[in-house]
Formats: sequence, C-alpha cells, structure tokens
Amino acid sequence: MARVKIQIYFATQCLLLLGGVSATVYYTHAEDWHPIGLAALLLVLTIVGQQLAVQVRNQVLSAGFVALVLAMSLLGPGPAVAFGLIAMVMTSAHRRLSPALWLNNLATYAIFPVVGSLVVRAVVGDVHTNHTHPDKERCVCAAGSWRVHGHQRFELLADCNQ
Repeated sequence: MARVKIQIYFATQCLLLLGGVSATVYYTHAEDWHPIGLAALLLVLTIVGQQLAVQVRNQVLSAGFVALVLAMSLLGPGPAVAFGLIAMVMTSAHRRLSPALWLNNLATYAIFPVVGSLVVRAVVGDVHTNHTHPDKERCVCAAGSWRVHGHQRFELLADCNQ
C-alpha cells in the first residue's frame, strides 16, 4: 500500500511539472522577456532572495517569492516559471534534498508562476500590449496574486511534508 502511494505521489508531481511547463510554453511570447534589463534584475533578485531564507517549522520562507510575483505581474509566464525553476534547482542542490523533495519543488515552481501570470493576464490583460489599465490596478492585481499564490505554494509544499 505504501509503495502505491509513493508511485501515485511521483506520478502526480510529474504531471504537475509537465503541465506547468507545457502551459508555460503555450502561453509565453517572445515579448515576455522584454525589457531584458528588468528580466535580468528579477532573475538576480529571485536567486539572491532564495538564498535569504528562514525556516519556520518545516517550511522555508524566502524573499525570492516577491521577485517571482513581480516577474508574474510584469513579464509573464515564461520568465516567471524559468526563474522559479532555476531558483529551485539551485536551492534543492544546495540543501541536498531527496528526489521526492526535488520533484515537489520543481512541480510547485512550475505551477504557481504560470497560474499567477495567467491570472494577471486575465485581470489586467497582457502587460506588454495593453496600456489602458492604470498602474494602480496592476499593483492591486500583483498584491492579490502574491496573496493567493503564496497560499497555493504553501499548500503544495505542505503536501510534500506529510
């Protein structure tokens, strides 16, 4: 019975990872990476912020999440998922996590950035082509995305620790 649970766990995590990456490829446009200076800055902030982490009980909280929310809101799904996956590969390797935790980290950071980016696009529109929404609406949408997807991320990570 325990072996079946482990196989189901790995299968669902692989499906989440594959689904997140597939959705990212489908919804990403070349202009999502522009301006390139902003993309580079958010990548650096994501990586550095991920290193500035504190452990609370069995969860790790990092400043890199804020940079990912900015990437979701200002760039799009491609950069946000790429930055999240890069940060998780570095973090998982540095912390020498088990394969199950590696897979959970990658699946989580493939799902919540693409979902967050698509929520921002649904509410505000494509930030690269739609300039009709005032900055105030973008800020509210980013804050809401941070709140909703922060909770979603903790739920996905908490599932792995049970």
